[in-house]
Amino acid sequence: MSEAAGGGESPGRKFITATWTEVQANLAGGFVAYVVSLGIAWVASRSSRLFAGLFPAVWDFLTSPVAVPLGLLLVGALFGGMTLLVFLLLFKSRGGASRTLRGTALSGAIVALGVAGLGMGLYAFRDREPRRPRAFKRLTSAGNVAQAAVSPEGKFFAYVADHGDGRQSLHLGQVGEADAAVTMAEPEAGRYGELAFAPDGLSLYFARYGCSSTAGALYRMATPGGQPVVVKDGLPRFFSYSLSPDGRAVAFTRNLTQTDESVLVAAPVSPPGEERVVARRKMSEPFLGAPAWSPDGESLSCSVWDAGRRRAQLARVRVETGEQRLSNDLGDEFVLRVASLPGEGELVLSASRIYGPYRILRVPHPGGGPEQVTYEVNNYDGMSLTADARDLVTVEDTLANDLWVAPAGQPDRAQPLRHTAGKHNDYWGFSWTDDGRVLYVSAAGGGQNIWVMNADGTGRRPLTHEGDNIDPCATAGPDGRRYVVYTSKRAGSYNIWRMDADGAGRPVQLTRGGRDFAPHCSRDGRVVYTSEQKGEWRVWTVGVEGGEPSELTRRPSQWPAVAPDGRVAFFYVDEQSVMKIGVLPPGGGAVRSYDLPCTASTWAELRWVRGGQELTYVDTQDGVSNIWSLPLSGGPARRLTRFTEGRIFRYDWSADDRLILSHGSVRRDVVRITFGGRGGGAGG
Repeated sequence: MSEAAGGGESPGRKFITATWTEVQANLAGGFVAYVVSLGIAWVASRSSRLFAGLFPAVWDFLTSPVAVPLGLLLVGALFGGMTLLVFLLLFKSRGGASRTLRGTALSGAIVALGVAGLGMGLYAFRDREPRRPRAFKRLTSAGNVAQAAVSPEGKFFAYVADHGDGRQSLHLGQVGEADAAVTMAEPEAGRYGELAFAPDGLSLYFARYGCSSTAGALYRMATPGGQPVVVKDGLPRFFSYSLSPDGRAVAFTRNLTQTDESVLVAAPVSPPGEERVVARRKMSEPFLGAPAWSPDGESLSCSVWDAGRRRAQLARVRVETGEQRLSNDLGDEFVLRVASLPGEGELVLSASRIYGPYRILRVPHPGGGPEQVTYEVNNYDGMSLTADARDLVTVEDTLANDLWVAPAGQPDRAQPLRHTAGKHNDYWGFSWTDDGRVLYVSAAGGGQNIWVMNADGTGRRPLTHEGDNIDPCATAGPDGRRYVVYTSKRAGSYNIWRMDADGAGRPVQLTRGGRDFAPHCSRDGRVVYTSEQKGEWRVWTVGVEGGEPSELTRRPSQWPAVAPDGRVAFFYVDEQSVMKIGVLPPGGGAVRSYDLPCTASTWAELRWVRGGQELTYVDTQDGVSNIWSLPLSGGPARRLTRFTEGRIFRYDWSADDRLILSHGSVRRDVVRITFGGRGGGAGG
């Protein structure tokens, strides 16, 4: 009799049917367990600060194009392990319910671990080539470039030439045609900043500042030339922005001291319109640098400062809702600019450590740490990417310098030392000790540490051995005990510290909170320094024995220097947004103001000479730096050094008017960095 006639199924078919039914039930149960696990992660992230980042991180991994493999690996391994643990706990249980639970847990574990295996395979065979630069090509050779940007298709680049006399000009070059450029704007007093091509490449945006002014305007100019049009005025001194993908708006950050807030702002520029605050943060945890638009224009990525952890992170902000999601621990990097890579879910950063060279970094977003594209041999100032992100243009800053010393009262007879003092001494500053030796900073052996040497460069030895330590100055306490005061990051953020003059004993921290730099010391133990608090640089003071620091200035100010009689000099921005020299009386009071030439450097020290009768500063004319002295009793400034070439980076005077300085050359040229990977790119 046939099976049909008997109305029954064969044992083989019954087994297959039962097995398939159980597999379906177990797979469904495994999926439910998987979803429940995600739900538990969501609830945990909402209910406890300890797990606050768990669900957002998992979700970002699953939705990020570049991190999908790693996300599958992470989520699969996590929840596969959870369900496998449930199976092992129920392995010896009896009964139908336990059997069902065992099957569900085992199926869930198999599914999840299978997902993890898929993620592992994709991660192992992912395309690594785009993460490494393939070629560097120098596009200019004059050595006087201040800013640069590349057109979206990569065929042209705009750049600013600095003429060394306070004037700058604007040019348009063609990639592959060495030094063949069209002048878009003739040399004029003032400076340019933040060049950016519109997405269609038909116009160029740039900021423009007048002589000694810290307030400027944003312009748009047709390429290859035309009449500039103001699209936004009232720009602050350090204005960094990002154009939206459609070219209709710019995004930037702003500090609101009145409300103690840092805000991320979007403003229409085509046509111009009113600003709109996209997101807000406390001033103690501000947005930093220029943000990056996502390729679809729906979100912005920007660096933020985590005051609690004293580290930088990346924040992704939804433009419509202002929702903020933190990711990517950046450590102590100060991020100048962020740019998005289309289709890859990655970002490129222009960043530096304090007082260090700017580097180009690349990070997966979200998650993952920064990977260096350029290294600290040279400084790479700014960055601009082509539309396909295959080519990046930046300004390569190459320094070559030596230490020079001049005898007492004869600064025009400076001679280079026969013995070098170490790497990067142009950045970190010097200080004479009372016994005629010199404190300086060296990167020898790794890290930045305070060293001491004889005035001829011999007898070098380190005084610090851990942490980043810069900007030394020698002083004495009320009891005559000799100290070295300096900036250090040994406690997690940059603050002012003190150690014994011989480096022995335990260092003492003098300031906390904020970011404190550039201390200068009087002979009797008074310390003045620059501190960034609530998003603004101002001058503060603290005693060498410690105590509560106090604020000296009420306007943006930096690079203080204290005179023997207690007067404090500094660079500051006045009510008309003009950079000037200010002098504060010993007991406080009204600031006495002195004008600065357009060519004066506000990134090198002010120093007192002739017993506090005059102030010195660095002025660079026709590309040559010299130290000039300003008599506070009246009269014109006079030149003290007689260099006919090169730049002065940092300097200091001894009590008997001997001079030590870092002097050398600087070349700044446009460099194109080409990456491997998909897409076309500029030829040449």
